[in-house]
Amino acid sequence: MILPFHSLIAPEAVEMIRDTAAEAETASQLHPAQLELAYRNKWFNLFVPKDRGGLELSFPEALQLEEALAWTDGSFGWTITLCSGANYFIGFLEPEVSDPLFKDPEVCFSGSGAATGTAELKADGYHISGRWKYATGAPHATIFTCVCNLKENGVIIKDGNGNPATAAFWFHANEVRQLHDWQMMGMKATASLSFEAGPVVVPVTRRFVIDPAYATLPQEVYRYPFLQFAEATLCVNFSGMAIRFLEIYMKHVSERDAVAAKLEQEILQARDLFYEKINSSWKQLRMQARVEEGTLTEISNRSRELYAVCTKLMHNLYPLTGMHAADSHSEANRIWRNFFTASQHKLLREI
Repeated sequence: MILPFHSLIAPEAVEMIRDTAAEAETASQLHPAQLELAYRNKWFNLFVPKDRGGLELSFPEALQLEEALAWTDGSFGWTITLCSGANYFIGFLEPEVSDPLFKDPEVCFSGSGAATGTAELKADGYHISGRWKYATGAPHATIFTCVCNLKENGVIIKDGNGNPATAAFWFHANEVRQLHDWQMMGMKATASLSFEAGPVVVPVTRRFVIDPAYATLPQEVYRYPFLQFAEATLCVNFSGMAIRFLEIYMKHVSERDAVAAKLEQEILQARDLFYEKINSSWKQLRMQARVEEGTLTEISNRSRELYAVCTKLMHNLYPLTGMHAADSHSEANRIWRNFFTASQHKLLREI
C-alpha cells in the first residue's frame, strides 16, 4: 500500500514516536519526546492562523496530517487531533481574549462537549459548577473547555424545543481539578482524564459559540460546520490506525491473501471517496463562503463509510494475525486496543 504518509512526517519522527509508544502507555500520557516534537512542529495548532503561531492548514491538509499521525501511533494521532480540534476554537474567541492565551508556544486546549455542568449569569459573571469526562491531553493542557446547562434563578433554562439551553466556556488549567480516572484498555497515552470545576465565577468573556455565524477570525476553516469537521477529523484517525494494522498483518503472513487484498481495496476506495468529497467541500467553502447542505450530508456519509470499512478490516484481520496480535506488548495489539477504545466515542457510535 503506497500512501503519502512519509512525505508528511519525517522517518526519524515516525521511528521515535513508535519507539516511545510503549513508555507513553506505561506513563498514561504522551512521552516527553513526543510532546516536544508536537510543540516543535506546531501540531496542536494545525488550524491556528500563522500570525497567532499556528500552521493555518487547509482542512484537507490537516486531515491528511492527522491520518498520518494516527498511522504512526493511535494515541499520539488522537491526542493531536482532539487538542488541535480544541485549539481551533481560537476562531470563535474575541482576539483580546485569545491573543494572551496563544502567546504561549505550548498552548493546548482540552475539554469535553458533554453538558455536564451548570452556569448561571449573575452580576459578577457566570457561576459555574460541574464535572466533565474525557479531556484528551489533560496533563499538558493549558486551557479546558466545557459545556454547561444554563440556569436562571436556580432553574435550568429551556430552549425553543424544550431542551436544556447550553453554552460553551473555558477555564485556565489552574482553575480545574484533574481526576486521574482514565483506566481504558487502549488510548492510554491520550490521558483523557475527567476534570471538575466550581463553584467558580468567570467573566462573561469566557463564553463562546462554535458556529460559523460567530467566527471572529476570517480564515475559511472557521466557517466549516463543526459537526462535519468533527466527524471527518475523527474518522481519519481510524483510517490511519487501520492502514497501519494492515501493514503489520502483511508482514506476518507468508504470502498475500485474498482477504487482505479485498480489505485493502475497500479501504483505499472508501478513503479516496472521502477525500474527494472533503476537497469538494473545501472548494465550495472558498468559492461560495459556505458548504452546501447536500455536500455536508455527503461528508457525513463518507465519514460513516470510511469508519465502517476500517472497523470491518480490524474485525476480519485480527483473528488472522495470530498470537502476535494478542501480545499486549506488540504494536498490533496496541493498535487493536486503541482502535476499539476510540470507537466508543459517542460521535462515532452515532455514525
